Amino acid sequence: MRKEEPQAGRLPRPTERPLDDGVRYGPETWREIDGVAFCHWDRWLLRLALAEPRGLDAIEREFRTRAASGRVGGDAAEAMRAQVVDLRGRLARLARTPEGVILRDLLELAVWEDYGVLRGVRGFLGALQEEHADLAVRELAAILSELRRERLDYQVARAVMLRRAVLAPWG
Repeated sequence: MRKEEPQAGRLPRPTERPLDDGVRYGPETWREIDGVAFCHWDRWLLRLALAEPRGLDAIEREFRTRAASGRVGGDAAEAMRAQVVDLRGRLARLARTPEGVILRDLLELAVWEDYGVLRGVRGFLGALQEEHADLAVRELAAILSELRRERLDYQVARAVMLRRAVLAPWG
């Protein structure tokens, strides 16, 4: 078994800042999953949810508190709270979790990124707790299937290396 167990229910924090490929605006589409669009505000909220012990619940509660306070910015807080509620609904329609969406984003980036920006990704993946390691392995299986279908051998090798990094601590 593993020597160190990360906190239950949370992914380990990445050792580096997440990579953003240029300036993006909140309402612009970040990605589409099974016909459901996600914007850059969603990506921001999903990343924040990973750092919060109670995830999107904690973020929504904070925005609700700020909106109810009557201070300047209450309208913006209410708009972001509505964004969280809408994001939850879209995730539920897809039967996805914030962790699953962000892990897929990270794994795809690690498969294609070839400039050394994600040097710590293997350590990050090796520190995943079991439920998130299982999720990463499932996401990598889907990614590997897509890459093999397109005969992208170099990216297949990178995805296999990432899968080994996820599985290494579990022997």
